[in-house]
Parts: sequence; structure tokens; C-alpha cells
Amino acid sequence: MEVAGPFFFGMIGFIIIGMVDLVFSLIDMFINNGIPFLIVMKILIYKIPAIMVLFYPMAVLFSTLIVLIRIAKDSEVTVLRAGGFSLGRIVAPIIIAGFLAFLLSYWTNEKLVPWANNISDEIAQQLQLTSKKGVIITKIAFGSQGHKARLKPGDIIFAIAQKPVNSMEDFQKIAPKYEKGDVLVHTSRGYVVIFDDKK
Repeated sequence: MEVAGPFFFGMIGFIIIGMVDLVFSLIDMFINNGIPFLIVMKILIYKIPAIMVLFYPMAVLFSTLIVLIRIAKDSEVTVLRAGGFSLGRIVAPIIIAGFLAFLLSYWTNEKLVPWANNISDEIAQQLQLTSKKGVIITKIAFGSQGHKARLKPGDIIFAIAQKPVNSMEDFQKIAPKYEKGDVLVHTSRGYVVIFDDKK
């Protein structure tokens, strides 16, 4: 139980740090794209599980260090060893807590994240249906050309190489033509250049 407090405290702190970039994107959606605040909050909430998975290991490490530092400070290890407790029995609760965190992380990644992502994608698709033009970005692969160009989920693509993108069909027709070479993309946050790293 002593590990649980620091674990959840650290988890909340890491989630807040991980949400900073997403929050700025959603604020931009709210201010510049006119998307209702409640819908923006829904997208934020459903994106939290994907952020949580990234920080489970850090939260476990943080909580373990906090507990071990407190135990060492109060000389509890010395007292326990003097009382006949083996080192394995002393560290067993920490190992069990780490295993429980692993199970929680596995369940979150395999069950909760796909469910939450599907709902957030459905919300984005509904926004796409109500949008007069453009294509809303729902996902950006880490390390991709779009990611390097600082495109973000929630951005709206209006044109690629000065060719209007008014629907997903337009995007699917135009985008493959510019997979090779640098291309200028008009988005809801202005113009960005997607560079071809293979040149």
C-alpha cells in the first residue's frame, strides 16, 4: 500500500506532462477551428489512456525510489534484518507491486487504449462530416514525415501542393502523388513543408 500513493501521484504528474502538447493542439482546435469545448474535452479524455501507457514504467520507478529512500532514511531495513527478515522478504512487496503495475499496463494497452482510440476517431470523423472542407488528422505516426513537420492530431489539411483537399477522397487521390519529394501543405495552423528524408 505504501507504494500505491507515490505511484498514483507520479502517474498523475507524468500524465499532465505528457498531455501538454495535446492540450495545445486541442486549444487550437477550439479557438481556430470553432470546435465545441465539450467535444474537445471528450477527445482529451479519450486520449488519456494512450498517454498513461507511456508513463507506467516511470511511475513505478518513481514510487519505488520514494519508498526505498524513506525506508533507508528511517533505517527500517536494519531493523527488519535484525528481526530475522530476509532480503527477499523485504523486497517482495515492491516486486509484487511492480508486477501488478505490469498487469495494469498490459490491460490498459490491450483493452482500454484501442477502445478509447476508436471513440476519439469516431468523434473526429463526426467533426469531418460537419466540416465544410478539409481533412482532419486523427493520428500521426511518431517519426513520420508529418510528425517531423509538426503536424498534430486535430489539424485540418486544406490543400496539398496547392491542390484543394475537400474530402477524404480528395486526400487519398492527392497524397500518394507527393510521397516522394518535398511538398507544401496548407493546414488549419498555416503552411508547413513536409520534407522527403529519402532524397
